[in-house]
Amino acid sequence: MKKVFKKPYLYNGQIVLAANAVGQINFQVNSDFNYYMSSFTYRAETAVANTIPYFSIQIQANEDRIFFDWMPSDYFSGMGIETNPAPDLRYPVGLANWFKFDSPYPFPAKSTIVINLRNDTASIITVNFALNGTRVYSIGE
Repeated sequence: MKKVFKKPYLYNGQIVLAANAVGQINFQVNSDFNYYMSSFTYRAETAVANTIPYFSIQIQANEDRIFFDWMPSDYFSGMGIETNPAPDLRYPVGLANWFKFDSPYPFPAKSTIVINLRNDTASIITVNFALNGTRVYSIGE
């Protein structure tokens, strides 16, 4: 008899993007379990004063786009963290922004989760990105 186990699991990564550049973070789902993404968290940082680090997000399951298609009107400021010694304090500061799905998105075992990020800022930014979800696996016959 098979027993099914569900455990919380977090994928996280970081990328540095040049001004107006595109980058990618890849997460590999292990062959032992399926992954169900329920939300993602992100934060962007810049060392340039008076700059908000805007960026666009696209999430793919292997080659299939599942979230956003570089929608030009949807930007994510990642809370606008400035690390400049004299930051402009008008911009919000916090831990991270959070996006929650209505229902978890399944990624089968051995799939690759691809996070495409596009820097829409005229300066270098660092983006921290995390997928929050559950890994589901079974043991037994």
